[in-house]
Amino acid sequence: MTAPLVPSGSTAAPGGAPRAASAAGSWACGHLPVPAWLVDGTIPGDPRPVAGGQALPPALIGGFRWIEHRLFEVVGGWVADEPCPSTRVLFSVLSRQHGEHAGLLAERLPARAGVDPDALTLPPPGWVDVLDLLAGSAAAGGTDGAAGGAADGGGGAAAGAGGSPGEAAGGGDAAGPDRALAATLARLVGLGRVALPRLAGGYAGALRGIGPADAPAARTLRSLHAASRDAWGAVEVAADRHVTAPGEAVAAAAWQGRLQAVLA
Repeated sequence: MTAPLVPSGSTAAPGGAPRAASAAGSWACGHLPVPAWLVDGTIPGDPRPVAGGQALPPALIGGFRWIEHRLFEVVGGWVADEPCPSTRVLFSVLSRQHGEHAGLLAERLPARAGVDPDALTLPPPGWVDVLDLLAGSAAAGGTDGAAGGAADGGGGAAAGAGGSPGEAAGGGDAAGPDRALAATLARLVGLGRVALPRLAGGYAGALRGIGPADAPAARTLRSLHAASRDAWGAVEVAADRHVTAPGEAVAAAAWQGRLQAVLA
């Protein structure tokens, strides 16, 4: 049998249980509060907007859009010649996601007369060079002309400061499957240890500075921030699986350092 409704001004619920009175004209229905992501675009654990924060500059959104679109092109370009089946699927999925992210960010650019959204879609400093390096990481096993590999006999080659995983698989003149797998490691390290962490950090920083009034942009950035963290973790796991010798770990770290230096 359905219990009768009790006005919120009453101090007892059906069955005699005490209940605090609520504001006049309302009902204590027991529903959960409105989710924060509907109000200001965030959820617990995510960077939150700050009181007094301001709307995101269109140039910042345009910069994120440029990165996402370029990652869509670069990662998608790896799919055709990726030798590892599981990594090929990973690249295909991530490329599509980056394309979707670029579209979402385009919707947050100004739609006003006299404002060209494409004119606001410009690369942040360092990103052109680092993504060009990643785009060419398949050439010569990911070396991109870098020098510095030295054979160590026990675990492949340890690359120097300018090296890359391309010099870790069987020496500087490796060919065939070893070379292709070295290119895979170069791609995974560049994406999962440089590009995605920096992109996720950029989204987090933007969320911390955004004002609560800019909820639509906050919701978009929250979604992209979470997606970037998830992709970061997936690519890092894949990169770890491709490091099978001490020399490859050293070369991967050197390649990561080279890319990070470009962004810095």
